[in-house]
Amino acid sequence: MNKLKKICRTSSVTVWDDEGLDDCCEICLVNEPITVGFDGHDIGSKEQTLCSNRISTCCSCMRNSYINPIKCHTCGETIKPFINADWGAILVHGYDGENKEVFKKDITQFEKVITSKVLPAMCMSSENVIICENKEQIDRAIATLFKNNIETVMFVYSGHNDDGGRGLQLGKDEFYPLNELSDKLNKLKKKKANFDKVIVFLDCCYPDKINLKDLKLIQINATAPTVEAKADTNTGSPFLQYVIQAFTATANGKGCNVPKCECSDILQDSFITLDTLWDYLNEHFKNGELKLDMPFMNADNISLQDTVLAYNCNFKVQFEFTILYPGKKETLSMRVLPSEFNTFDQLKSIGAAEVIKHVCDMISDNSSIITKVADTLSIEINTGPRSKHIQEVDTIEKLLLAWTSKRILRCTARPLYSINVGKPVGRLLKGVPEIRNAHQAALQKCAMKDQHLTDIKKYKDQIDKIQNADYLSILDMIIHQTKEEQLKGNRWEISFFDLPNSFTLVHLSLVKIGGI
Repeated sequence: MNKLKKICRTSSVTVWDDEGLDDCCEICLVNEPITVGFDGHDIGSKEQTLCSNRISTCCSCMRNSYINPIKCHTCGETIKPFINADWGAILVHGYDGENKEVFKKDITQFEKVITSKVLPAMCMSSENVIICENKEQIDRAIATLFKNNIETVMFVYSGHNDDGGRGLQLGKDEFYPLNELSDKLNKLKKKKANFDKVIVFLDCCYPDKINLKDLKLIQINATAPTVEAKADTNTGSPFLQYVIQAFTATANGKGCNVPKCECSDILQDSFITLDTLWDYLNEHFKNGELKLDMPFMNADNISLQDTVLAYNCNFKVQFEFTILYPGKKETLSMRVLPSEFNTFDQLKSIGAAEVIKHVCDMISDNSSIITKVADTLSIEINTGPRSKHIQEVDTIEKLLLAWTSKRILRCTARPLYSINVGKPVGRLLKGVPEIRNAHQAALQKCAMKDQHLTDIKKYKDQIDKIQNADYLSILDMIIHQTKEEQLKGNRWEISFFDLPNSFTLVHLSLVKIGGI
């Protein structure tokens, strides 16, 4: 890279020529660039702000920059996304003696939305999003966020607010005045100059304004300061539910909960801003069938770029996988919506259920079997033209990167040679009722016990004498394709799990000697 830059400098050639790229992102070369009048340069360093030829990026590339950082070709600075690692959130659920779980459910759901990497509305770091239920936890959360140099704080409350002025009700006799929150944030602003903005959602009765000094404020309340808010004892607050729906409904492919509602027409741009969210909430208030109160807004000291609240996935997010399994000629297509899983293990369990259905011709609801099959599966992509050019996708971040890069995703059995500690392998075999007896007989002839199985070659020789072709083939491939360093210092764990239709899962894993 340095040599290329030197050539450009000595030959008076620009480092990057964006001629012909006016209408597309300079990263993906597919999507239209951000056209809101500002970009990540405006929230970065002075060098970024003064950049003479800013790199053009689209919303998708900016949203995914937490796993694929963007560096400007002109100023050389890494571009900050609008919603970034400097954002944090304090989420508080209030007290209700009879329906204590309702408010907690609202807050837990909100936390999942703003930290989700699958539905990337905000992509906040989980360590900077703190759920609280009492005053002590709120104070500790504030201290934690400012220790992490957070610049934008989101405060969300769902619960009761005392109409006598005592504040947010956190316990039977415990209240938290909003003035106390305001005082703490104002004091921290004096200590932390980079602390810049506060975003507030108050889902309660009689919500007051947060009184801040020298800080930017965006505050949206469920209702006016003199009005009692509505909440359902079973489904929770309609206010927070519609905020969450605004962030996720289109990407989830579900649309609005209200039949024939045209609210999705409001959310068409790359970002959800204060204006669009306000219009979205009011669209539902205007519908007389809904229980939503007229929301109330406060805003102080904000500029246009401060109004960006979330990324807008204005398209249906759906992951498509090709299911390939050894011994099956037919392939199967599997489509999974983001709403169907929160963790990578949950995604693999969905894949395992489809593999069992595909291979064993049955639908399994045995969670332990599904988990064991999922252990042996691999979500993977090709990285080159040869069969060995395979990369296993094992995190949500890698999945999103592969998906946004339009890579073909496969769900298949992990290659036998890829066995390692924490990466078991296995196969679904049909018609092997004697396999357990063969396994125990081989161990006895080797004078070994299950927990002391270290010599796989010696073990395989005994299986060979017993003659079990399918199992023998698995052991053969592992012995001939596995590298010595994979096996060094490890012992084998081999298990068998029965399924209907005469199928057995052979599950092989490596465990460090002395480990559990």
